[in-house]
Amino acid sequence: MPGTTGTPAPLVGRGAERLWFDDALDKVAAGNPRVIVLAGEAGVGKSRLVADVVARHADGWVVAVGHCLEEGQHDLPYSPLAGILGAIARDPHGAELVADLQATAPGLLPLESPGAPVPLDTTSGLTQLRFFDSLVKLFGELAQAQPVLLVIEDAHWADPATRAFVSYLARNVVSDPFALVLTVRTDELHRKHPLRTTLAELGRLPTVSRRDLEPLGTDDLAELLASLAGTPLPQAAVRQIAERSGGNPFYAEQLLEVGGADAPAT
Repeated sequence: MPGTTGTPAPLVGRGAERLWFDDALDKVAAGNPRVIVLAGEAGVGKSRLVADVVARHADGWVVAVGHCLEEGQHDLPYSPLAGILGAIARDPHGAELVADLQATAPGLLPLESPGAPVPLDTTSGLTQLRFFDSLVKLFGELAQAQPVLLVIEDAHWADPATRAFVSYLARNVVSDPFALVLTVRTDELHRKHPLRTTLAELGRLPTVSRRDLEPLGTDDLAELLASLAGTPLPQAAVRQIAERSGGNPFYAEQLLEVGGADAPAT
């Protein structure tokens, strides 16, 4: 069984989800802000779908992505926001707005390194509220020039301060062409996971939408595997990989890579 070539897995079988995203962002561009939660098990393709959305909206939008650090790897707040603000600061207009924010909330630098220290005092409710308000105003000013699309990847690892900001943002962006996308691993959300409360609160807001990404069906998985392998696989091999992976694209790719579907052709 041939392995993969190291090229990124193509996006297949997500036509309905792409249309759903496009419809949501069309509404955003018309001045209706949204917080979009994209949920699903690890490896099901959340980041791949978001990358497709980001690539197709790179022109005409302010786009910035921040990543939450894996649980246990950090004890500092706002790591995804540092990444997002670092990306915004590389835009000339954004740099001016970020400089104003730094004057309001000193200590936010350095912004260029993912996970860089953000020594903002989060123990003071008033300080945190001013910081949140400054961020919302910054995003609003950006959105006056062109629509804004921000992404926080792996929100299941978000620190308490970031979760608090997401809740604040969802309630206070009311009229700007602004979208925040959160990706969440549902298999990480154990019964007492703190993000469960945040998601439940967000789910009651009219500006919040959620989509749960399902595993691929057999036909879509066959298309994915053929693209990765460079040739269509025997039906028996596709069925075997589909059964062993449960339709999870990442696990299917790994099985293909290690030759875990050597089945006779039908």
